[in-house]
Amino acid sequence: MTRANRLIGLPVVRGGSRLGVVDGVNVSPCGHRLAGLFLQTGKLRAGYLPAESIRLLGENAVLADGGATRRVKRFALRRARDTSGLKLGVVTDALIEEQALSVEAVELSFGPIDDLLRGRRWVDDFSVDPSSGDVIVPCDAWRRRDIPVEP
Repeated sequence: MTRANRLIGLPVVRGGSRLGVVDGVNVSPCGHRLAGLFLQTGKLRAGYLPAESIRLLGENAVLADGGATRRVKRFALRRARDTSGLKLGVVTDALIEEQALSVEAVELSFGPIDDLLRGRRWVDDFSVDPSSGDVIVPCDAWRRRDIPVEP
């Protein structure tokens, strides 16, 4: 598994030629699948690589089968709240399974002071509100300790 933030800055290669550099990650509206990658293809040019064109999320590069297309609307996981409506914080990262391109867990930040005192928390039991991008976590899921994540 890999972190979504680790993908940013990796080169995207197709057939030995460089398409661009990963500029951002786009998730599906359900929040449990990688929809594609935003690319920076030149100084002022940008593109989008849909998940169907991603062959491999490697350690040093992303290998692609297809080419970059025009940009699409970005769907990002933003805020986190529990099922009772309590605002918890913000989503800072996501854990992506490289083969299935599925989002297995999200990292939550409850604020800078809590990050220093307790650290950020990984939650693997979540749903997403497709209209707002809010991650909805069961009331007791965010109180549990972290799931193991490799750096």
